[in-house]
Amino acid sequence: MRIAQFNALLAFSVSLLALSLPQHAWAQDETIRLPAVSGNLKELRELAARKRLADLTARANGGDRFAQISLGRIYEVGQDIKADGGQALEWYKRAHQSGYALAALSIASLYAFGNLLPRDLAEAARWVDQYQQLGGNVPCAAITGDLAENPDVRVTLCGITHHWRNYAFRPRFAPNAPVPDKPILIRLGLNPKQKSLVVIESNAPQSIIQDAQRGLIATIGSIAMPAALAKYDGEVAFEVRYAIQRDRNKGLVILPLHWTKEETPPT
Repeated sequence: MRIAQFNALLAFSVSLLALSLPQHAWAQDETIRLPAVSGNLKELRELAARKRLADLTARANGGDRFAQISLGRIYEVGQDIKADGGQALEWYKRAHQSGYALAALSIASLYAFGNLLPRDLAEAARWVDQYQQLGGNVPCAAITGDLAENPDVRVTLCGITHHWRNYAFRPRFAPNAPVPDKPILIRLGLNPKQKSLVVIESNAPQSIIQDAQRGLIATIGSIAMPAALAKYDGEVAFEVRYAIQRDRNKGLVILPLHWTKEETPPT
């Protein structure tokens, strides 16, 4: 009997305690709990990615064109989230409307590649033209012969070069390792049919050259090239120039040097 009375008293005490606590303490289905310390690195990366996406979205909706172009890039390459061509296109267009001229080339790439949106080389060419009308110098790969006159090939090469310069090139340096103090040049020759690469010229460390090679092959492997280009058994020359810097947290800041001063993100 005493045990039953004790259990009843304990249950009553717990119910009183529950009523005295803030309601949100019990609404666990509505509460996001962020661990202060976690050994699960994947979980921490996912939390950081969600926070970054939320912060960028807030800034982009406020008119920040650099946040808008960054969101387009994240949705295009599927950085920590599922790739989404529609979202990438929307944010690139908003960045273009905000005055980020280079966003036109990102839109052209989406239409030229055809892996996230229906392939439309005519629409890709229209966006390349828009960039040129704004005074932009389209950095396209160089090709000779009959293919140089093929508009589909030219637009595709513009898309590949732009995508490689801005999205695929990811050199790696240890936090305390020195980075090149002068702009780097990498000129590669690609055989589209054989998918082979040769280094034509470079003043870059070997590790950067290897990153450029991997980045270019990954870019080309992810798109549907025009048949004429895919069968081309010759050399296509790609050239890139970068400035590499450290930010205050010892992270890398990579600046493709075909950006204008106005288009260069703050470091």
